[in-house]
Amino acid sequence: MVRHFDEQKYPGTARNIGIAEARGEVFAFIDTDCIADPAWLQRIHEAHRSADLCIGGVVDNGNPESLVGWAAYFLEFSHWMPEGSSGELKEIATCNLSIKREAFDRYGPFLEQTYCSDSAFHWKMLKDGWQAKMAPQIRISHINIDRWRSFLRHEFFHGNSYARVRISQTGFSIARRFVYGFGMILLPPVLYARIASRVLRNRRYGWKFILSTPLLLAGLACWSAGEAAGYFSGPRR
Repeated sequence: MVRHFDEQKYPGTARNIGIAEARGEVFAFIDTDCIADPAWLQRIHEAHRSADLCIGGVVDNGNPESLVGWAAYFLEFSHWMPEGSSGELKEIATCNLSIKREAFDRYGPFLEQTYCSDSAFHWKMLKDGWQAKMAPQIRISHINIDRWRSFLRHEFFHGNSYARVRISQTGFSIARRFVYGFGMILLPPVLYARIASRVLRNRRYGWKFILSTPLLLAGLACWSAGEAAGYFSGPRR
């Protein structure tokens, strides 16, 4: 069944609608700006023969001709690059994630009318001691933003959404919100170092990382500014 809407839906809202109409025991998620590997569904089916509640896969860059696209890719998807190892992760991007119905019954529904609903879902799982399982054989490619103004605006908005969801779901005190907000000035170099470490370990996209570094740093600055604004402005309504 295919559902079309007159207005754009946030990812969590759309996934809740889809799950409400689904009849299976495993739900597989992909976004409209992604291209699935031909064996994507087969690999998901095979992976869910295990007892794991939540299984995700790798995210590759679907528009490698764009340096802006590379900056966007490294900023948002460096945790899940190809050639990574299998194992447990605290969070996997929902553009390549599958969950058993049992997981949704326990930790759903996804937050609606906001970005970062996937982060909130994983936080609920972590509280019960569950982590997502990475299965590198499950692959998709993500088509990233390739215009620098749109990229910077998106990262500010994404960072802002992350902060507001975080404080609404984890109970930040006002004092903690302001400490985190002012601390965001230190975030860009910290995140850049972490991304660089992942790229070096991966040994796959080193030159693309170097060439896109100025754009990546600008994106990290916008994300951090947005996250700071989110801590100062308060939780999502």
